[in-house]
Amino acid sequence: MTGQLWLTHGPNLVVLGGDGRGHTLWDGATKSHLVGERDGQVFFAPGNGGVPFNLCYQVDPNDFDAVMGLVRAKQVGFLVVSAEKPLCRGIVDYVRLQDGPPVFGPSMDAAHIEGSKGFAYKCFLRWGVPTPESVVTRSIRKAHKTLKAWGPENSVIKADGLCEGKGVELPETPVEAYDVLHRFMVDKVHGKAGETVVIQRRRKGRECSIIALTDGVNVCFLPESRDQKLFNKRNTGGTGAYSPVPDIGEGTLEIMRRVTERIVAGLRQAERLYRGSIYVGFILTENGPEVLEVNCRFGDPEAEVIIPRLHSSIDLLELMLATTKRNGLAKVPRILPTTDDAVVSFALMSKGYPGDYKKGLEITDTGKDNALAWVRHAGTKWSFNGKVWETTGGRVAHAVGRGKTMSAARRNGRRRAAGFKFKDKQIRTDIGLEAVR
Repeated sequence: MTGQLWLTHGPNLVVLGGDGRGHTLWDGATKSHLVGERDGQVFFAPGNGGVPFNLCYQVDPNDFDAVMGLVRAKQVGFLVVSAEKPLCRGIVDYVRLQDGPPVFGPSMDAAHIEGSKGFAYKCFLRWGVPTPESVVTRSIRKAHKTLKAWGPENSVIKADGLCEGKGVELPETPVEAYDVLHRFMVDKVHGKAGETVVIQRRRKGRECSIIALTDGVNVCFLPESRDQKLFNKRNTGGTGAYSPVPDIGEGTLEIMRRVTERIVAGLRQAERLYRGSIYVGFILTENGPEVLEVNCRFGDPEAEVIIPRLHSSIDLLELMLATTKRNGLAKVPRILPTTDDAVVSFALMSKGYPGDYKKGLEITDTGKDNALAWVRHAGTKWSFNGKVWETTGGRVAHAVGRGKTMSAARRNGRRRAAGFKFKDKQIRTDIGLEAVR
């Protein structure tokens, strides 16, 4: 689809990350002809327990010098960045200045569309992107005034900066709203990321996201998905996801695609050329889709369900490399071909998540990955030189199921989840249930 592309800096790859999205991208990369035809290896940094111990390197993705050291030592021809923080801090620009290999992801200027929700909102207004009314402020007094006028139950409070999916709160009472603002702006639980807040009018409707690949001009769409965030009445980074989303018609999907293309075009016109993957989160209101957020990378847990739905003719790594080239996606279909299968993921979570939780719990897995069900590791690590798994995060892993129907996919995913065990494991069992027909 893209013409002949090769890894000119070396035969190997590094996926920077350690979550379920990173594990999914690592798995996809290992199946690419770009790796297989040159006997290349795919490394994961810092990685997790889902990837062989000898392929994981304890390199912090935000330590750019250490990343470049790994790139040079391992003859890396392509760097895939799976998380938002290094992108927003400028890793793409840094590697380019070091005359390094191509990097999958946007420049720092382009990634700012996720790095600051206030900046994104101002862009949406300028570009005519439908989005809920918002107030962006560093003044706690102005924030209180806005919440009093709108009502806390009609508002969403967001930290302006990056908070790893934990900077969004939905207060129901004035006391809850006051507590959120105090934690964000006074206690600074999110550091500088919460010094500015975005108060957004709360919309009624179902949420849905769309993810695309872009070379800055051409945009190619992956299938839609819906993640489900609430757990124990608290917002999380995502407790699971499913695809397809049967309550969304083709007409609505096309509106979402055109809005996404408008955002890419707006960034290009603002001289913030956007290359890589772009995630646009929508809420489906009675007036049509409205944008809630834009992320500068694949979603997590959305990646776990949309990538497996791509048709076997699609070489994801080749398309990712093509995003780094001028008009690299020009010959690729606007809507990437997919299978008719349903895919659903269940987050396997530590007790206490999304609040405080224990780490270092031993993991056992009596299940087996197969074509219908598998596990993507997230908050795990190898211990005792690659002999034992331990938990390191709140979302420990994602059990993924595939099936001809959503019911079959759910059944396969839950069976796989049952075999992956650690103390006080939590799971939201209703993921995808609303899509069962």
